Amino acid sequence: SSGINAEWPLRPGTSEYPKWFVPLPYYTPFLFPFHIRLELLHATAFDRDRALQRIVETHPELSTGSEGRTGVRLDKDKRCVDRDSVFAQGRGIMTELASSTSLLEVYYVGEVGTGLGPTLEFYTLLSHAFQESSRGLWRLNGTYTVTGKTYVNAPNGFYPRAVSQTESAELSKLCDDFTYLGRVIGKALIDNRILDITFSEPFYRWLLGTHEKMGLAAIRDIDEVLHSSLKQVEIFALKKEAILKQEDLTQERKDGLIKQVQRLSKRLSSLSLRIYFVLHRRPPKNIPR
Repeated sequence: SSGINAEWPLRPGTSEYPKWFVPLPYYTPFLFPFHIRLELLHATAFDRDRALQRIVETHPELSTGSEGRTGVRLDKDKRCVDRDSVFAQGRGIMTELASSTSLLEVYYVGEVGTGLGPTLEFYTLLSHAFQESSRGLWRLNGTYTVTGKTYVNAPNGFYPRAVSQTESAELSKLCDDFTYLGRVIGKALIDNRILDITFSEPFYRWLLGTHEKMGLAAIRDIDEVLHSSLKQVEIFALKKEAILKQEDLTQERKDGLIKQVQRLSKRLSSLSLRIYFVLHRRPPKNIPR
């Protein structure tokens, strides 16, 4: 029994586990704390060397040195970056390493030192660069300025701004930037690095493909004003439905109450539609006032 327990931490890294092992936390996440699910991700989603390295880091008693049974030495890809062009050079680095399993290490032009510290700073600088308002990536809920650069303020997390599909050049640029962001996130996951950026829950749901389960409440994290307007529309729609179900009212009385609801709902719908057009950067036309 002790031998089996000693070998168990190594099994995920060597793919020696039953088929139900990986999907179990996915279907029953309430049974597993987040740190357990995170460890499972590192042990099963990436390459064998990274899985073994993660296991050795979390179970140091298994390490027997670089020449031993669990010793792991990952290939490193060292890149020199200019601090003044981290965003532009980072795009090239992430494109080149998109299919690489090497561990990224960064050092800076004119500076001595490489390794973990400069590399972690590189990911932090990239995270902040993606938050600059000049990129035009995120919905604006206000901005703030630090050391001459203006950043998007997103108290509930970042959510992509709306863009008309007719603006093909702008849309193409945004798609390229989000592809770049996706590569940064992927590389950070593989190399076990932390990004200093917080996404909103609706954005996470889009990324995970569970956006169809989102209700009206999800809009609150994106825009509280829009959520409030749409909530009023929903409330009056429910009132109209309730009026129609009241059997003790005459048809004339029902029609009168519904007209009152319709007049107010029309004004609220107009307001919501105006907000929608503003969010999509198109001027509202022919909308009843």
